[in-house]
Amino acid sequence: MLVGVFVYGAGVHVVQLAVSGGQPYRGNPWWLVVFFVSLTFLDPAVAVGLARRRRWAAWSAAVLLVLDAIANGCAVYVVVPTTGLTWAMIGQAVITVLAIAVVATVRPLDRWLAAHP
Repeated sequence: MLVGVFVYGAGVHVVQLAVSGGQPYRGNPWWLVVFFVSLTFLDPAVAVGLARRRRWAAWSAAVLLVLDAIANGCAVYVVVPTTGLTWAMIGQAVITVLAIAVVATVRPLDRWLAAHP
């Protein structure tokens, strides 16, 4: 399932790049743009690592999801604040829940990956 999360994430970022004419995330600070664009490459790398049962990928998954939740929080609540519930807020909440779940399970996953290379 976690592999699917990162494949989906990569797909989302590729689509955002494609539909934006190569200039996604307009209005965001440069560091957010660089981070979101880097997920186009980092998400598939983690997905491949997880599929190949690499321990580094479990920890990378936790770090990327936490950073993604923070970055989306900045984009949704600081850079482009709005009133009412938006799809961006729902997406940020989902990423936050995924980040919490992965952080809570990364140690057992790491042990499992070590035992099943």
